[in-house]
Amino acid sequence: MMLTLLAQLLASPAAAPPPAAPVVPHELPFESGEVLVYDARVSMFGRVGGATLRVDACATGERDALLLSFAVEGRVAFLHVSDETRSWIDPATLATLRYEKRESSPLGSYEESVTIFAKERRWQDASGRSFESASPLPLDELSLLYFVRTLSLETGDSNLGAGHFDDRRNPVRLRVLGRRITDVPAGRFAVIDVELKVRDPRRYRGTGIIRLQLTDDERRLPVRIRTSLPGTAPVTLELRSTTAGNDDLPAGACG
Repeated sequence: MMLTLLAQLLASPAAAPPPAAPVVPHELPFESGEVLVYDARVSMFGRVGGATLRVDACATGERDALLLSFAVEGRVAFLHVSDETRSWIDPATLATLRYEKRESSPLGSYEESVTIFAKERRWQDASGRSFESASPLPLDELSLLYFVRTLSLETGDSNLGAGHFDDRRNPVRLRVLGRRITDVPAGRFAVIDVELKVRDPRRYRGTGIIRLQLTDDERRLPVRIRTSLPGTAPVTLELRSTTAGNDDLPAGACG
């Protein structure tokens, strides 16, 4: 009976090779030097702080990379919250190479540092422990935002085609909710409403929901981001200013 079951499993579709990573457009909608500045708002308190997203080119002796950085700092009443996240990605595939995060909130502090080996389908934490990764295109919570900017995003789309590097955080689910006109401090924009759901055993009661409004043009700028930070009510980031990127900028060191 065991041999029969094994034969059935080998003949089943589940034994097919894993899906290939999605094809990333040759021309990315973001470049080195892009800087996006946001107001951070909590509904009952108004503006509570600010945030910055930026892209930088960097180089090592082995490969070129893009360094994505996110920094947010805010104060709600007497509670101070900060989050600094950095993600080094392969500009050809958008797969995450390294990921670092530092959080401080009323609930305490948290740090994470990992190295990801996409071709080997594994990742390694700061202590040297190694874990398998099933995703053909391993992403983190920051590189996920930039990956979504490369998608066509038609209403009704739900297939992301990628996943988190940590299998405990999968599946990542995407929904394109529709199109609208929205106003933020940077101006009025035609946008695409997108919802992302990510498993998160540490936060969000197990599931995190991120709502994005991306400009309905070739840049796919995130003009509004709504999410939660530990120990606070939902936070909305609204775009205040932009600095366009420039691929001719020299690459710095991948520190």
